[in-house]
Amino acid sequence: MEFETYTGRWAEPAWRAEVLAWATERLAEHGLSLTGEPEQPRMRPWSTMFVLPTDAGMYWLKANATAARYEAPLVDALARWAPEHVLTPLAVDAERGFVLNPDGGTILREADPPAGAWESMVAQYAELQLAVAPHAGELVGLGVPDALPAHVPARVDELLDRLRATLAPDTSAALRAFVPRLAETCARLDQSPVPPSIDIDDLHDGNVFVRPGGRHVFFDWGDAAVSHPFVAFLVAMRSFAHRYELRAGAPELHRLRDAYLEPFTDVAPVAELRPLVEDAARIATVTRAQAWLRSYQDTPTDIAVEGVGAAAEWLGLMLDPELVPLGQSS
Repeated sequence: MEFETYTGRWAEPAWRAEVLAWATERLAEHGLSLTGEPEQPRMRPWSTMFVLPTDAGMYWLKANATAARYEAPLVDALARWAPEHVLTPLAVDAERGFVLNPDGGTILREADPPAGAWESMVAQYAELQLAVAPHAGELVGLGVPDALPAHVPARVDELLDRLRATLAPDTSAALRAFVPRLAETCARLDQSPVPPSIDIDDLHDGNVFVRPGGRHVFFDWGDAAVSHPFVAFLVAMRSFAHRYELRAGAPELHRLRDAYLEPFTDVAPVAELRPLVEDAARIATVTRAQAWLRSYQDTPTDIAVEGVGAAAEWLGLMLDPELVPLGQSS
């Protein structure tokens, strides 16, 4: 799905002066100076990015829309709790949602890796989730959306009301009828031995930096939520299948799933964890729908329809028997 560039306040001279003044001051506090004009390569409803050339290399300034301002305190906290897995920001402004980061290098997608490289990536993401799990309550306190399984059935009812004009009537009816089964799924996840943690909600090769020695660094936390950890895996699995043109049930997909689950085997045996991946995938359709609606919260109606359409598409996937591309025998 293609989304139009949205300028909104991101192009307003007064706002640009404000955010660039903040960044320039933070750079100066660390003995850094601009060596050229900042560029603003991307403006979207949910955020904008500036590239800042300095005497110590490139820095990236991200400003979030209202609903994603929690990304600023979140990345600051992640840098304390799991520093080997994320960028350490030079500065954040939690109230205004500003994040100033050093350049992260090459992203996984640009590195054009073999399929096996994703196994290492998802395993390292699982390690991050386990490191952050003891802080799940603190994350909610920072403003990160609460998408814990116990709350998801009620969120579906809210989404169905919000998307009534967009969803086909038969799809809406089928989703309402599915809610009791979803509640059972959520109960299984709630009762599982795997603790809640951070869900980046958009785990794919465009949001991961490659580091020497096979390490990976995760970025772009503006869609994140607190949920069952496995909710994050649906986007990764579907992106992987698309990237390498894999059929449902391909051995590579099973290896990817088991690589992701391996760090969690200290919590439970892999045979107990595997069914939870498919359970969590149903919840992921809800968290993705919520994220799209949040992303367009600040936009006028004629732009917000893009987010509404994406939200409806994701919510409808809850009913898709092929949502999880692991084949019949998973």
